[in-house]
Amino acid sequence: MRNPKILVLDRADGLVGQVRGVADDLRPRPDVSACTRVGSVGDVLTDDGPFDVLVAGPSLRTRAGLARLEVIHDELPGMSLVLAFKQRPDGSLREIVRTGAVDLLPLPVADEALAESV
Repeated sequence: MRNPKILVLDRADGLVGQVRGVADDLRPRPDVSACTRVGSVGDVLTDDGPFDVLVAGPSLRTRAGLARLEVIHDELPGMSLVLAFKQRPDGSLREIVRTGAVDLLPLPVADEALAESV
C-alpha cells in the first residue's frame, strides 16, 4: 500500500513548509509535493500523481485560479481539494463551490486545523 500523497499548489513556499511540518506527525506519513508554477500543475498531476489531496494556496483565490481548480476537480473528482486563502476568494460562492473543495482554511492557520483538514 502506498503512502498518501498531498500536492500543495501555490506560488509561495510558506504553505508547503507548513504542510510538510504537519505531515511529519500524520500516520501513515503522507508524501508532500509542491507546485509553484500554477501553469504546470497539469504536468505535475499527470507525472507525479495520483494525489489524494490538493491544497490550493492564496495565489489561486482569483477567478482564474478558481476556474483552474474547477477543471482539476472535474478531471480528478476523487482527489480532495482544500482551499487555504488569506482573503476571501474573488469569485462568487457558486465559483467556489464548483471547485469541489472539502474545506476552506483561513491563513494563517493553526497546525492542528491544517492537520485535521488534510
